[in-house]
Amino acid sequence: MNSINVSNTYSFFGDKGMNISYHSKDPESKEKTDSSKSNFEGAKILIVEDENSNFLLLEAILKKTGANLLHAWNGKQAIEILDENPDIDLCLMDLKMPIMDGFEATEKIREMGNKKLPVIALTAFSEMYQKEIALEKGFDMYMTKPLNRKALIENISICL
Repeated sequence: MNSINVSNTYSFFGDKGMNISYHSKDPESKEKTDSSKSNFEGAKILIVEDENSNFLLLEAILKKTGANLLHAWNGKQAIEILDENPDIDLCLMDLKMPIMDGFEATEKIREMGNKKLPVIALTAFSEMYQKEIALEKGFDMYMTKPLNRKALIENISICL
């Protein structure tokens, strides 16, 4: 397994054995990363996560950024929230959830015509084929759990 310990508890997986913490469709966009940007004041972020502990961690990280956070427990609920809130700026989407998983939800988001909404996959799946499937299904980025705060903030900065 290709991993690097970023702290006592965080690991990241990369392409072809490389230790990286950034995953995107556009490798050139990595240059646009501003790791000092952590002010998302006014941004509306939908967190789609069925595990309360994972949601609470994301909330603790993002609450400090000034973002407005919404929470959906599954993909079906995410679709409903997005339909009611077309001004959502970014979606953090777990892949494995009951009722409707993140793959199906993201496909439906794209089918609804919402092609510009950045959707970042958050998953415990570390296999490269999962990343490829996620990017094919319409995700903009792919991050493995447990999450690294700095990498999460950097990836959100790129999308916003």
